[in-house]
Amino acid sequence: MAPQPERRGAARGAKSGHELRALAQQAERTRSSPDEEARLLRRAAGGDGEAETRLFNENLGLVLRLAHEGRDPEGAGLSEDELVQEGSIGLIAAIRDFPDSGSDNFQAFATEQVAAQISNSQREQLALDRAAAQLVEDAEAYERAEISVRKAKGREATIQELAEKLEWTTERTKVLGEMVREARRRHDEDLLQYLDPERLLDEIEGPEGA
Repeated sequence: MAPQPERRGAARGAKSGHELRALAQQAERTRSSPDEEARLLRRAAGGDGEAETRLFNENLGLVLRLAHEGRDPEGAGLSEDELVQEGSIGLIAAIRDFPDSGSDNFQAFATEQVAAQISNSQREQLALDRAAAQLVEDAEAYERAEISVRKAKGREATIQELAEKLEWTTERTKVLGEMVREARRRHDEDLLQYLDPERLLDEIEGPEGA
């Protein structure tokens, strides 16, 4: 089976899930009071890295919970560790953006930002996974159509003949043909090693896509 397209990998030196949970539990036991949290937010807004780190650690449990909830039930898309990374990005953004957000509830604001970051990242990865799987199916269908027309007519098929056989638009057939020829040129048995699923979304599912 073809591997999935390259995904966001764990950052070098990133803490394990067990370490993060331990850190979150420790920070929860010493969580700041609402007044102290407000002071930390002001300090973080002024560029105080220590205040930002403390706020991050105190709200890491939120990231872990939302990352766990954001997993695909069938195991597709981003892993839980990858979702933790995405949620961490959302939490840092929430800490930095809160002073100008107009909100007076940091916990609600952070929850919204982290959840959105996780949800958007997961949706994007699932779309790329679907595009990658569709790419493999389309490439295989293209090759089968080539063989079928060649056997029937005793020559190589034209783009128009392939498009008719596949019930695709001419443009879509051309795009897949280019991809298949490039795969052959590279002697690569696995299209997903170098074909970009985002290009598939742009070029195949465009206005003229089937």
